[in-house]
Amino acid sequence: MELLLGVNALGQVGVGINGMDVDHKGVSWNEGTHYRVVAPLDAKGQTDAFWIMTDRHGDTWATSRAGAHRYSAGLRTSFTTEQGLGNNNVLCLHESSDGAIWAGTDGGGLSRIDSGSITTWGRSDGLPNEVVWSIAEDGGGDLWIATLHGLCRFDGKSFLTFTTADGLPIDIINQVFAGRNGDLLIGTSTGLAILSGWRDAQDTMTPFNGTLLGSTNEVLRGHRPVITEYSSATGYPVKGVENGQHTLFEDSKGIIWMATGGEKTGVVRFDRKALRPAPAPIPVRLLSVSSGEPICWYDLDTISFDSATTVQQEAYVFGRALSLPERQAARSRFRGVAFTSIAKPFPIPQDLVLDHRNNRIRFDFVGVETSRPQLVEYQTMLKGADDEWGTITRESNASFSNLGEGEYIFNVRYRTPAGVWSPALNYPFTVLPPWYRTWWMYTVYSLLILGSVRAVFKWRLNVVNRQKEVLEDTVKERTAELVTAKERAEQSEQVKQQFLANMSHEIRTPMNTIVGMSEALLRSNEHDAATQRSYLEAIAFSSENLLVIVNDILDLSKMEAGRLELERVPLEPRKVLANVVSVMRFRAEEKELMLTSEVSKDVPQAVVGDPVRWTQIWMNLIGNAIKFTEQGSVIIHIDVHERRSEEVLLHCSVTDTGIGIAPEKLSTVFDEFTQAESDHTRRFGGTGLGLAICKRLVEMQGGSLSATSELGKGSTFTFSIPFAFASADLPTTQSDNQQPSTSNQPSIALRDLRILLAEDNKMNVMVAQVALKHAIPGVHIDVAANGRIAVEMAQQADYDLILMDVQMPEMDGYDAAKAIRAFNGPRSRTPIIAMTANVMRIEADRYEGAGMSGIIPKPFKQEMLVEAIAKVIS
Repeated sequence: MELLLGVNALGQVGVGINGMDVDHKGVSWNEGTHYRVVAPLDAKGQTDAFWIMTDRHGDTWATSRAGAHRYSAGLRTSFTTEQGLGNNNVLCLHESSDGAIWAGTDGGGLSRIDSGSITTWGRSDGLPNEVVWSIAEDGGGDLWIATLHGLCRFDGKSFLTFTTADGLPIDIINQVFAGRNGDLLIGTSTGLAILSGWRDAQDTMTPFNGTLLGSTNEVLRGHRPVITEYSSATGYPVKGVENGQHTLFEDSKGIIWMATGGEKTGVVRFDRKALRPAPAPIPVRLLSVSSGEPICWYDLDTISFDSATTVQQEAYVFGRALSLPERQAARSRFRGVAFTSIAKPFPIPQDLVLDHRNNRIRFDFVGVETSRPQLVEYQTMLKGADDEWGTITRESNASFSNLGEGEYIFNVRYRTPAGVWSPALNYPFTVLPPWYRTWWMYTVYSLLILGSVRAVFKWRLNVVNRQKEVLEDTVKERTAELVTAKERAEQSEQVKQQFLANMSHEIRTPMNTIVGMSEALLRSNEHDAATQRSYLEAIAFSSENLLVIVNDILDLSKMEAGRLELERVPLEPRKVLANVVSVMRFRAEEKELMLTSEVSKDVPQAVVGDPVRWTQIWMNLIGNAIKFTEQGSVIIHIDVHERRSEEVLLHCSVTDTGIGIAPEKLSTVFDEFTQAESDHTRRFGGTGLGLAICKRLVEMQGGSLSATSELGKGSTFTFSIPFAFASADLPTTQSDNQQPSTSNQPSIALRDLRILLAEDNKMNVMVAQVALKHAIPGVHIDVAANGRIAVEMAQQADYDLILMDVQMPEMDGYDAAKAIRAFNGPRSRTPIIAMTANVMRIEADRYEGAGMSGIIPKPFKQEMLVEAIAKVIS
């Protein structure tokens, strides 16, 4: 059982018992001479009490597990959940300045009992926790509430909660009490905290009972509470304050009393007036200096010494006398260390000098602080190695190793619990340099350097004389080199002129066909359908040849600028080669050539590489072999040249029985703008870029490309590329310039589509309309001449698809796509396909960022257009 006491304004003491006892007769009140029972046992069976008090009317209040009870003139009035109380288990009571009774409950929050009516506040009203242990009122009439989740302030309208984030030592608050000094005493489960004021955004301090007293919670939100903690964590013997009645209060002398519940500190008397400012700290005391192992503090370099003294000193430090080998080892290890005193408890050598082989040192120190030594913090600095103070720590030692030669000063200071730094202690010491960096060795070095300079001068003079003799021969050689360079420059100019002539021929030839056949088609009334078809086939064939030339020039330009990027995706060598062979086979069959390919069994199913550039290399080499072979065969082979732990080196070759290459021309076949024989250009065509591009692509992948040939018998082009291993079942990825796979039939049936075509070029509009009307039955096409018109049309009508040119006047395709995606409703989700000649990766990312669903590269074929449309429509 716990005895519960309450004192009224007249000094009369109320007595209650917190516990179940059948002999208890309720709550008694001592009137000075005897106890009067004011709460007799009745049918309601109140047998215990949690809190007792008298109000301003002289009525006695007591709480229990059955609610709050008021005793007046021998009559009891009970307040429970039936009258609106939050919970019948009432933990505390408080009478506010307006005469209302406030009750804190166990899980029912805060309740106000006023003239028989009860109002309750809980978590839904802003209370952080509904277990209320204590209630106090400040001078402004605002309530402070102790909960399990922080300290809460109630201004009559709202709750403002303070937690550890605001400076409280812990969120579990057991007691709250308004102190005599105008501050707030807070009892927590770890000790005592005092809220003494507020700081605003400018860090201006306002006392707790100052101008902010009575302010609303909204005003206080802009201030930080000033909280001081008195607990074991801050060096005071204060344990957790209990949560019962009168476990925290202040007497008439301003002394704070706390019931802590600890075995050794059950009641704590705390006199704040007795606190004195901390004295100024004294310098740090150095306890020891060592190199990490015991050192005999005498001059280890002394040749003549007293053997008896040596034995005594060794026994004093090591616990026994050292043997002669041990003593010699110590002298060798600590050579150059000299001390002037011997003191084992405080071994502080003066004028310490360390040999370069013994270049580590340890310091032990202490800051003298008697009140709260466990809170002392240290900071060290080693001048000569680092001129800034180190990290603040509570470790009272510091070690340094691998010190170079030089003068050092060890500094250490400490900070008291009051936050005051002590004067710094300075301890100088020296680390000697090795013998080869001493002053006398530098003198030797200087003499050696002077001798070397003299020898070098003589040698240089001889060299100059010999150079003079060689100079005339060098001038002759350089003159010959200049002549050779001039000839090479003239030859290079001829090569460029030949390339320009070849390029002009290669471009003008298909252009001539395109222009001539186009003019012939304009005279369509002069030709039958078969003739017109042959003209169109000639135009298509010439256009494809012209596109190949343009692509080669662009690839070479990107390589020269270093902007050609290689993909690193899964690549299937067999599958790629099979696709190339199937494409090139008809060209071989036209010339009645035998085209065969062989892939070794040990070639991996899949590697990591660039499928597009791998295909481009094969297409160039196989295409050249077929072009320069009139009869015989073209043989392709792939095998493994070397297999490593993480990669494989593939060896590839293309062998033909063609015209071959002359030996003197073989070294130039991979040069730009060059063909082996000038008459080959007239006979076979070509720009001379294919092999140059192949060589650069192979070398960009870490490989090499070479050629062997015999004139009139054929040539073999061989290349090797290292590839990382990859799982064969991983999906392959197309690169920026890779054309989509074409198919005669789309993946889904397309019919009756309504398409918006945003294109400012009339010729491109005509091409797209013809392709769409031919491929999609029932298609309806609306044309917008620029991006602004396209946005307006897309907002007014429902389209199945929008084909968007990127470069248009007034508003380009990017801005138009973004504007359409910003629509409200389903029209914002209309698929948009970009139509452009720029398909570089950076541009592709830009298309996707604008909200476009796909890309159609120009020029395009009908199959490519239909496949792209089917992909986004599906």
